[in-house]
Amino acid sequence: MNPFDWEEEFPEVFENGGFDAVIGNPPYVRQELLMNIKDYLKQHYDSFNGKADLYVYFFEKGISILRDDGIISYISSNKFLKSNYGKKLRRLILSSMSFNKYYDLTNEDVFSGATTYTSVFVFSNRIVKNNKILIDEDYYFNQNELNDSFWSFYPENISNLRKKIERNGTLIKDFEDINIFYGIKTGLNKAFFIDETTKNNLINEDNKNSEIIKPLVVGKNIKPWLIEYDNQYLIYTERGININEYPSIKRYLGNFKKELTPRNKGQKIGRAKGSYKWFELQSGGSNKQLLENPKLIYPEIANKIFVTYDDKGYYPNAKCFIITSETVNLKYLSAIFSSKLINFYFKFLATPLRGNYYNLSKIYVEKIPLILLPETEQQLLIELTDRMMELNRNLASCKTPKDEKILKLQITKTEEKINQLVYELYDLTGEEIAIVENEVGE
Repeated sequence: MNPFDWEEEFPEVFENGGFDAVIGNPPYVRQELLMNIKDYLKQHYDSFNGKADLYVYFFEKGISILRDDGIISYISSNKFLKSNYGKKLRRLILSSMSFNKYYDLTNEDVFSGATTYTSVFVFSNRIVKNNKILIDEDYYFNQNELNDSFWSFYPENISNLRKKIERNGTLIKDFEDINIFYGIKTGLNKAFFIDETTKNNLINEDNKNSEIIKPLVVGKNIKPWLIEYDNQYLIYTERGININEYPSIKRYLGNFKKELTPRNKGQKIGRAKGSYKWFELQSGGSNKQLLENPKLIYPEIANKIFVTYDDKGYYPNAKCFIITSETVNLKYLSAIFSSKLINFYFKFLATPLRGNYYNLSKIYVEKIPLILLPETEQQLLIELTDRMMELNRNLASCKTPKDEKILKLQITKTEEKINQLVYELYDLTGEEIAIVENEVGE
């Protein structure tokens, strides 16, 4: 590598301590394209994380070439605010900079054709006690409210409610028996995902094939309180399978063998490097019992947080997540997670995407604070979950506008009961409920 040497090229600037101002739009280059320079980045940048995209290092470099009291202003991706890979950069900023201004442009098409979730950041190279950040030219946020876990900027009354919810609950990740898993990653969906006709042909050819052909759901199939199954199937060739017991499946997958073979020998065509065999699933399919037992499923991308109960044994793809527990009632969790209160709180955690959608990855969902009632006190929320699932099934199959109107009214009334019970559970006042209702809306 031949990196640019700022001090050598601008000696007169650094004789005076550095630049007065650094203004820029760092390039957005995904970390997968940085493989050949990651060793260098690791050696030279305190903010290094193997998953960090290139713009992160431009922040650190910009800070490092400022003089005392110098100002840096970037228009850049805002994903580092909440992502795990941004933790070191957040720590660096808090330890050395005053955060002056923040403008959230997530829902603005700033760079046509580029999906980068943009914001404008302004920092000063000095520490100011009790510094306040101007947010969207609208209100001020205390910098000392920030730590290196994740950053969200909201007015004081909303921030105080967030803290109250946190105090009242226990983070999902701190429950030993609540587990979140990725769905199944095939590495080549066109080989493993099959339709009804292909499924029937394979089973007619050899009935034993039915053992490894499973009902498949993807992100779009998962709705609040309802799974809209559309007769898609997964060829479930888990690690260690004896594929010779399924010769017709082996022949079928053989049509894609070149694309299915892991690129362990430097091939340009094939799936990601790994220890799996060409006919096996790439990842996420190692626990058949987990997949077939009752579980909660939710999509990776949605406009709100919800988790949907499944007792039909659906196999979700990698655009979904699974929640399991042997001791916590999953229907109780479904009611809590799908409530307005948790949707209000989740906005603090998740990475916002364009169009008011959110990334619901495990790293965010596991930070939801849960109040777990004794089993005897969970029953009403469990019954309301059953009721919501029944109403939504009926709505999906109703035939007349009149029936649809009645069902939608019943759904609204049942949701209101769930929301009210969750408000009471987290001890919200009338004023706090009004904040949630205003922020979340319908």
